Amino acid sequence: MVSPLNVINSTVTWSSSNPAAASVNAGGVVTALSVGTAVITASTQGGAHTAGASVTVLPVSVQSITLNKNLLELNIGASETLAASVLPSNATNQAVTWTSSNNAVAAVNSGGVVTAVSTGTAVITAETADGGLSATCAVIVSSITVSATGVTLNRNTLELFVNEAETLTASVQPSNASNQNVTWASNNPAVATVDADGRVTAMSAGTAVITAATVDGGHTASCIVTVPISVTGVTLNRNTLALVTGRSETLTASVLPANAANQAVTWTSSNTAAAVVDADGVVTAVSAGTAIITATTADGGHTASAAVEVEGVLIAGTIWATRNVGMPGTFVENIEDVGMFYQWNRRVGWSSTNPLVNSDGDTSWNSTNPTPSVSFWAPPNNPCPPGWRVPTREEFESLRNAGVEWRLHNGIDGRFFGTAPNQIFLPVTGWRTSTNGGLTVGTQGRYWSATATPGVGNTATRLWFTNTSLHIYLGSGARADGNAIRCVVE
Repeated sequence: MVSPLNVINSTVTWSSSNPAAASVNAGGVVTALSVGTAVITASTQGGAHTAGASVTVLPVSVQSITLNKNLLELNIGASETLAASVLPSNATNQAVTWTSSNNAVAAVNSGGVVTAVSTGTAVITAETADGGLSATCAVIVSSITVSATGVTLNRNTLELFVNEAETLTASVQPSNASNQNVTWASNNPAVATVDADGRVTAMSAGTAVITAATVDGGHTASCIVTVPISVTGVTLNRNTLALVTGRSETLTASVLPANAANQAVTWTSSNTAAAVVDADGVVTAVSAGTAIITATTADGGHTASAAVEVEGVLIAGTIWATRNVGMPGTFVENIEDVGMFYQWNRRVGWSSTNPLVNSDGDTSWNSTNPTPSVSFWAPPNNPCPPGWRVPTREEFESLRNAGVEWRLHNGIDGRFFGTAPNQIFLPVTGWRTSTNGGLTVGTQGRYWSATATPGVGNTATRLWFTNTSLHIYLGSGARADGNAIRCVVE
């Protein structure tokens, strides 16, 4: 009220120190807006006089809470949102918290969204932050039956060897079908069995059909299992192989049984410095020595082997044997072995040590002049192994000119011919005389050539050497003498 009452201008203006808490209009009507305090001031015209009143805005307390539903019925996996109404509607604090009495059955989030987890019951509670008032909703979760409509397997066909195993996987449709169980069966357990988890095991050669059937509805899916005939072994067409350096021969592997599914083999050499083998079994001699060539089956790892003996060293354009001739058609075992003595152009060998005996078991020396009219060692009388022959005079001359050195080898005197690594060792041999086969031993090496001495019917050329420096020459010897043989490749 403006004093005095008879004042000429009684107009006042109104203002609030905190309009967010309380506002005032031109008529002095104060409206509470939010919790807090404000000073409402009336001012006379010109502001000469004022009066104020303190206003306190108190919060509006929550009186109750309700939910839009007091019962929810949900299927597993389904969701629904509950709505909470806090009263009065202008209550200052509208916040609520949500809880479930059984999260294993039904869960609720901060927005009131209820999700069915498993069959059973639960109570969803909304509680006010102001006053702790609450409202509840009962939730009943039920399971619905989703029928199986089919089943598929991860494999339609399967190949397994005997004793191999693999697990098949069955997928029931739809993926949310209530009953995901299947049963497994084999129509031929003698060929392939299957266990309760779909693990298939091959038992014997043949075919079998593995079937998965849904427990719900009996829907089926099948996989054809093929068990090939397994390899039981492998053989080679040769157990031994004699090759000359630089030459090749093919080994053939036969996988057993002949109708085994996997006929593949791999080839290996135990000594590639002596002999190599390619993927087709072609063996190539590299240098003198021995190697074992092995064929291994891809199925089962079965093996078969052939012993390869590589003979020969290339010197001055000719491949020379590394060992002397022993029994007719064979080489001696060691390069320092003398072997047997042969009369020129005859295939019968004689012992290089006493007592005197020949390769036929006879002890009577033949002192007759062998074929005086022949000028070259006849092929039918060749004492060398197959593929080899007695060298000519010219070949011995080339060997002699390729380099020579006298020295011991494994305790045996002799001469190395050629230059490393292409060298051969010719041991000191001694000889048997033409008249009676008497044995002479010492520091001499005597080796027949295939060439007769021109114009002399009872002699032939031979390589003759001793330990005397450079005392190496091709001379003539009586054809009935017994000398050693060192072969060259035919």
